[in-house]
Amino acid sequence: MKTKLKVFFTIVMLWATVYPGCCQEVSQCEPITNPSQIVDGGTYMFYHPTTADQWYFERENCTAEGKEYKYRLEIKYGKTTKMDDIIQHNFLFKFLKIKNNWYMVDAKSNLFISHEGCWFIESETPDKDCIVRFGVKKNNPCVVMFDNNVVTIESNWVKLSTKTDYQINSLNLYQVTNCGMVADEDQDLRMPSNTCTTATLTRKFEESVFNTLILPFDVPNYKVTFGWNTTAYELVEANATALYYEEKNTDLTLKAHTPYLIRGHFFSGNYITTIPVLDDMGKNEITKTIGPVIIHGIYEKKDMGQSDAFILYQDILRCCRKVKSMPVKPYHWYMTIPGGANQAKSICIIEKRDATGITFPKVTENSNAPIYHIQGTPMNMPWDALPKGIYIINHQKVIKP
Repeated sequence: MKTKLKVFFTIVMLWATVYPGCCQEVSQCEPITNPSQIVDGGTYMFYHPTTADQWYFERENCTAEGKEYKYRLEIKYGKTTKMDDIIQHNFLFKFLKIKNNWYMVDAKSNLFISHEGCWFIESETPDKDCIVRFGVKKNNPCVVMFDNNVVTIESNWVKLSTKTDYQINSLNLYQVTNCGMVADEDQDLRMPSNTCTTATLTRKFEESVFNTLILPFDVPNYKVTFGWNTTAYELVEANATALYYEEKNTDLTLKAHTPYLIRGHFFSGNYITTIPVLDDMGKNEITKTIGPVIIHGIYEKKDMGQSDAFILYQDILRCCRKVKSMPVKPYHWYMTIPGGANQAKSICIIEKRDATGITFPKVTENSNAPIYHIQGTPMNMPWDALPKGIYIINHQKVIKP
């Protein structure tokens, strides 16, 4: 379904002003000199510096050939040489690789960019008209193409052209690697003093296991930001032995100051996004109570060694009571159970599926998945040797009748 195109989202918080001690003017762009440099999930822009002006591109609705098109990219001129300003005013987009095809996504709307003739339109889903290719034309080392039409400049508009004499040298592709304020998991968060429009999250995620995540801003369509094959989960219930989660499968927006679990195949490099509102609660720790437990989301580094905190490690929440040092980085969360009554060494995280949360999956003899008692204790024996009862396998309650 094709609707009005807005502009795509990244996790680079472009912040117009730098906050002393936290943010540096680190906006960086690298020219793409070969199609092999295109990376899945990377953030890009069209840019052309000249001796007189800096060219950048803005989205505008337009009417052409008797039709109303969702947008045009109009060339703007400016005297600034400050990269933060150039990126802030430019049209940002991402390239995603899905099932061996490349697609272009608007960085503010998180919608796919498609085309109708020589004009750009938008699409909520990736279809054949959204597929892009890369090539070399004349003196330009990397051009973007829809079908055989090249993205180029014509009459101060960016559009698709089949001409052989287009101004292809006037339209260069750059990758945005950092911009504005950088939210780095190795540094404590400090809110900027002035209005911000974008940001870069520097964070290392582990593949195919759960990662904890909390952010001081909303992330629309997290799949476009973190990875098309990632899945985020909300924390919905808890008791003294288990924390239950549900997949976010309808609304893909991650809300500010909300703890999540996320796993899957992540994009490489930094995560860039535009942020409509930066939610400053004036705190470096956000707490959320779920049943008898408290989730602590942090924006500054803490050491939870020799405490009753539970830290996520290899898909199990493990107690730090007997660990001398256990640092927790910003944009992560940990869990506590107030009262000190719980002496468990670990807490299971379990997918909530129905009223009981109990399923009857088939457990094969060759299964390598670890088995835990309902209390979180590892069961160091095969399934067939276990007595009747309820166990945890792959984060699900499993009953052995």
